[in-house]
Amino acid sequence: RTEIFKLIDNLLLLEKGKVVYNGRACRARAYLESCPSVEQLPPETGIADWIMDTITQDETRDGGGVLPEYWKEKHKTMDTSAFADDCGETTNPAYKTSSTPAAPPPILDRRKSSLAELRAIPKFETSFWLQLRLLTSRVVKQQRGEKVTMVNLLLTLTYIVFTGFFYWRLPDDTSSIYQRNSLLFFMLIAQSNGIVISSVNTFQRERALLSRERAKKMFGVLPFFIAKTVSDMTNNVLLPVAYGIVSYWMANLRPTAAAFFSFCLAFYLTLSTAQSMGLFLSIAIPNMQIALILAPPITLFFILMGGFYVPFESMNPFIAGLSWLSFARYGYSSFLITEYQGRDIPCSEEDEAFLIGTGECPLPGDSVLADLGITGVPANFWFNICVVLSMQIVFRVASYALLRRSK
Repeated sequence: RTEIFKLIDNLLLLEKGKVVYNGRACRARAYLESCPSVEQLPPETGIADWIMDTITQDETRDGGGVLPEYWKEKHKTMDTSAFADDCGETTNPAYKTSSTPAAPPPILDRRKSSLAELRAIPKFETSFWLQLRLLTSRVVKQQRGEKVTMVNLLLTLTYIVFTGFFYWRLPDDTSSIYQRNSLLFFMLIAQSNGIVISSVNTFQRERALLSRERAKKMFGVLPFFIAKTVSDMTNNVLLPVAYGIVSYWMANLRPTAAAFFSFCLAFYLTLSTAQSMGLFLSIAIPNMQIALILAPPITLFFILMGGFYVPFESMNPFIAGLSWLSFARYGYSSFLITEYQGRDIPCSEEDEAFLIGTGECPLPGDSVLADLGITGVPANFWFNICVVLSMQIVFRVASYALLRRSK
């Protein structure tokens, strides 16, 4: 652009390493037009493009370019004031020579900035809060369009129909204890695995855009990360939480307000933690293909340590120790505590043996939890909630630290 070209003070033009022009940028056009082999600047043509085209044409000239030789021969005796038409000075298009060499250009009075002055210069043109507001609005709108789509709505509806076929209105008695446990674990494994893979896939697409915008100093890492966290806490878990709410009443789980809201809190925090783990994996594994390959088995490994397929007391000691690092353990435990703790389960009218519990009638819900290995401090609902929330914070902080170090 010509406006940008006018901001240049001094201009050095080279052709295959040889000087073509060295002087004030505003006089380059007049000098080049004075050369016999150069055509004048055409109308409505940018001066920078014209200069580059002129040098390129001279390079490809048969017998070699003449502009470097012209400069070598003439610049020592040149009266540069003759080419001042673009500098706001008197114009004289004729080429002048003088026996007296031109005076050297004045030395600019410049100094290096001090470290304190450099640190005082703001890194970004906009404030932190403006960056955060704009990024939050952009990320929320972007991910809302990606997450709440017709395909995702149909997938959620399919999960609801599938759940209804298998777990519709479970009897609230001892005959359905195992079915309730399997439903709670199915809700956990189906939604958590999907959220992890989705978060890995989404951020890998955002990585290139983030790197490019960071290089342009459009915003900092912290406002971007906070905006993404806000979006992840809403759009990413919106449909899975809706599935959990519908399935809760459809399957006839514990029908009390306290149990329902406790379940919603535990379900939301568990899915948010799974999403945070997916974000951490996507940042820690820059290669998208490798991340998508490793994310599902890592997620399933944590979910298998949740305590449904293998009770905690039956696990290998090493695996049992690792299970304390599994978000699925605390999420599933909080579901079971919400469903069974502090209540008596009516006996089934059918003559069936108890698969879980002590065989009492009515069956105490706490004995079901004890039979599943949930005793002591882990049998406290708020303990599990605090651990899940802490895991989410750890995953987020670690993701932010890795993102700051990434390029």
